[in-house]
Parts: sequence; structure tokens; C-alpha cells
Amino acid sequence: MAKRAEPKTLLMRLTDARTQAVLVFVSALALYANTLGHGFVLDDGLVLQDNAYVQKGIRGIPDILSRDSFHGTLGESAYLSGGRYRPLSLMMFAFEVSFFGMEPFAHHLINVLLYGLTAVVLLRLLRRAVFQGHPLAALAATLLFVVHPVHTEVVANIKSRDEILSLLFVLLTFGYLLKEGSDMNRWKAAGCYVLALLSKENGIVLLAIAPLALFTFGDKSWRLALRDCWPLGLVAVAYVGLRLLLIGSRMQEVPGVLDNPYILAATDQKLATILSVFISYLGLLVWPHPLTYDYSFAQVPYRDFGDPLVWAGAALVVLMAVPSIRALVRRDLFGWCAAFFLATVLLVSNLFFNIGAPMAERFLYQASLPFIIAVVELGRRGLFSAGMLNGRGITVAASIMALLCLPQAWLTLDRNADWRDRDDLLLHDVLVSSRSARANTYAGIACIRKSQTLPDKNAQHGLASRALVFFARADSIVPDYLPVLLNRGAAYFILDSISAAEGTWDRARTIEPENTMLKNYDALLFDHYYRKGLKAGTEHDLTTSVAALTKAVRYGPDKTDAWYNLGGACFTAGDTAAARSSWERALQLDPRNAGAQQGLNALRR
Repeated sequence: MAKRAEPKTLLMRLTDARTQAVLVFVSALALYANTLGHGFVLDDGLVLQDNAYVQKGIRGIPDILSRDSFHGTLGESAYLSGGRYRPLSLMMFAFEVSFFGMEPFAHHLINVLLYGLTAVVLLRLLRRAVFQGHPLAALAATLLFVVHPVHTEVVANIKSRDEILSLLFVLLTFGYLLKEGSDMNRWKAAGCYVLALLSKENGIVLLAIAPLALFTFGDKSWRLALRDCWPLGLVAVAYVGLRLLLIGSRMQEVPGVLDNPYILAATDQKLATILSVFISYLGLLVWPHPLTYDYSFAQVPYRDFGDPLVWAGAALVVLMAVPSIRALVRRDLFGWCAAFFLATVLLVSNLFFNIGAPMAERFLYQASLPFIIAVVELGRRGLFSAGMLNGRGITVAASIMALLCLPQAWLTLDRNADWRDRDDLLLHDVLVSSRSARANTYAGIACIRKSQTLPDKNAQHGLASRALVFFARADSIVPDYLPVLLNRGAAYFILDSISAAEGTWDRARTIEPENTMLKNYDALLFDHYYRKGLKAGTEHDLTTSVAALTKAVRYGPDKTDAWYNLGGACFTAGDTAAARSSWERALQLDPRNAGAQQGLNALRR
């Protein structure tokens, strides 16, 4: 009689590869399911809503493949700094637009599914290479990665699809490199590396980290590790050549401090601030609260070498650099983690080139992985040293995991809710980024947008007044920031302070005369003064009528009726010269204007 199979214990189930894969995938989906009803926020317009190539759907893919990633939105304007070639996520968006249109649900769903897939791929890599023989450690590291709140910006913001894709293909590249077998695996790794680089440029760090991974986890000599990675070098050379061919090497100098964060800093201040950012990043990984979408000037203040935080950052870099170097001769997991973290963070540190912000939570997406691996390995070794790698030790480890994962999962769910609506996000995060000129500016803009949806005049005025407070803060940080001037004028206009709006927009006109928003505001001013001039004319207030209509033709120089009525007001007021000039201008715009012709005939008689 055949033996009946014994039922699996909970521990046996938790070490099963398939069970673990289902667990991490479902955990990722459950954590981010509350983002599926969200709308578009922040830079989603750059890559999706306002990107002309993406909006063409599949037909726009040739343009996506041959241009800078922001070209479809910014064109050749001065706002296109250049240097971004990330066609893979844009191609996906184009396909999604063709099949699903502009419904945000589909784009959010794909982000969440890709995040879940990344968790499964990470789990397999950790089980096979990093934590061989320790499946529970692999599960712990993957779950900690899945629940970490610092990833909310990447998953909840559709634009950050490039970050998800980049890490996904980096992990697949690692997986194929570390997989024993034929040369085919090296070429599969090279194919994944192509997709990693086409997702985002930060995949370039693999050139340094991949050979170190083969040396550390693959038990290979340096010679064999470098030999197995040569296809990656070939891919990197081809990628750089393709970038140069398609988008060139020129990157426009960005003059504004909000997009070039260290432009106002001395060299020593720049280096000191970059070192302090390392500590800030470590703080976010250890204590990810509060979170914010914006760390631009001056949320991250300039520092100097008299600041203890700077020396703490320098010490952190040294503490990571030493084991990284030791890992070159010793197959040390902590050394590989330190090298991976340093390479990733240094690439986005502004040390080598301007990346547009001193720091960002999305920049920690890839860097958080080696940090989490190191934390789990430290815990595993601690339990081993204490002789607790048994049933009791597993209970202790499970308790620690619950204490770590549950609060982070709650923080993630809570933070996801902030990303539901663009304006609500801006008004929430300005409370965290209160020293940021950009955060205050965008919070003011959010107030204006909200005011325009309200029917009640008093409520509109309340939001416009609140917007002026935000704009005043932004102006105190970065004077004459163009978006502040443009939108401060809009706030004044809502408050019926027309002269204040005019003065603010005139100041903006001196900075960027051809700004398209100014043309829209000119239309508002024309309408205001034209109606005011006509009303004053019917009330026989000729002085006010002439003054208002003179303003109207300033903002609407191609409006025939305004010139005709200005001529009539001047004629009635006894200024025949001004009347003649106005009617002649009306006839230049419309030679068939009977009223202007009659006026000139009256002057001749």
C-alpha cells in the first residue's frame, strides 16, 4: 500500500518557490490597488498627455525612437535641456494610447503589474544567487522591497514607468549572467541589458556591478567574470553610439536654479551638499516619512564643510567605499551591496552632470535594493551567530519581519492616497517641502485651478488669496520665477485687482515676451477693458471710456471693433486726431468697416 504524502507545514510552504512568488506578486498588487482609480499627475503630461508622439499611438513610435524623450512635448524650445533617451516607456505608452486611449486606469494597472513582476524576478534572483540555501531570507528581502514606502512615487506616478522597467531588466540581466549554462545566457543577458538602457540611462552602472556580481555570487575568477560580461560592454558601446547618432551629445545649459540646483553654489558648497544628500537618502531608507514629490531649491539647502551632516555623509561614503574595494578581492556580499548602492547614487548625485534636482525619491528605487539586501543579510548573520537558525529563530525572524513590513505597508497605502489627484498632491506636499520654490509655486497654481471650478465668488477669492501666500513664499526663495509671475497675475485677476495683474504680467513680459500664456492673459485683459470702455461710454463717462478702450487695443491690437469704438469715444470727447487714427487703424484691419468709414467721412466734412 502506497504511503500517503505528509501534509506540508507552514514553514515548508513558505520556502516553496511558487508559493513565495505568488505571495510577493499578490502583495505588490494589493499594496498598489488603491492607485488604479488615480488620475494623471505631475510629469505625466511630458510623457503622455501632452506628448505629441505618444498621442499618435503606434504611428508615433518612429518619432519616439529617433528623438529626445521630451521632444514630443517641448520641441526645440529652450526648455528642452536634452540628454534623455528613454524610448521604451514612451513606446509602451503609445501602444496603450492606441488600445486603451487616455483612460488613466490602464496606465496605472500596467505600472502595478510591472511592479509585481519585478518582485517575482527579484525573488528568483535572490533565491538562486544572493541567498542560496536561505529561501526565507530571499522572501524577507523581496517583501521588504515590495512594501517600502519610498517606492510610491515610482509606482503611483505613471511617468516613472522608466524606473520600473529599468530595474526589471537590470534584474533579468543579472539573472541570465548568473545562470549556469551555455553562451546563450550571456546573449540573453545582453538583450535584457539593451532594454534596461532603453528604459533609463542609469542602467549603465551594470558595467561595474555585473562583473562584481559574477565574482561575488558566481564563484568565478575576475578573468572569467569579465569575459562573461563582455557582451554588456558591446551593448553599452552600441547604445552610446545610438544616442549620439539620434539625439547628439549637446546638452543645453539650464540657467535656472530650479532645474540646475547647484548653479548658485560654490564648488565646495556643491560637494558638501552632495555629501549631505547621502545622509538624507539613508534617512529615507530607514525612516520613509514624511515623503514628498519635490526636493528642489531650497528644500535641500546649500551646506559647507563646517556642517556636521556633511562630515557624516563623507563618513558614510568612506564606510561604503572600503567594503566595496575589499569586495574586489574577497567575495563579500556587503561589499557588492555597498558598490551597487554607491554606483547608483553617485550617478544621480549631480557630481558628474546636472540631473535637474538635488535628490528625489524615485532616484532611490534602484538604490534601495542593495540596502535592503544588506539589512536582511545582517539579520540572517545575527541569528546565525546567536545560534537561532532553528524553529525559535524563525519565529523571531517572522516577528521582526511583521514589525518591519506592517507599518511600512500602512505608510505605503496612506502615501498612495496622496497621489490620487494632481492638485491635492501639490497642496499636500507643500506642507513637507515648505522651503521649495517649486512646491510653493505649484501649490499656488493648484489653488488657482481649484478656484476656476467653483461657482461661488467668495470661495474663488479665498483660494486666490491663498495662492498669493504660496507665490510670496516662492518669490522669497527664487525672485522673478516666471511661473510665479504668470500665475500671481492670474490670482490678482480673480480678485479683480486688474492693475496688479497687469503689472505682474508686464514683469513676466520682460523675462519672456513670447510666452504663450501671456497671450491668453492678454485676451482676458482685452475683454475686461473692452467691456469696461463700452459700459463707460453708455454712461457718458468719456474719460474712463477712452482710457479703458485704449488699454483694450493694447491687449487686442487686431480687434477692429475695439478700434472703431475707441475712435467713437475720442470723437465724442473732442479728440479728433485720436479718433482719426483709431478709425484708420480699424479700416486697415477691415477695409469694409462701414462705421469707421462713416466716422472718417464725418471728420472730412
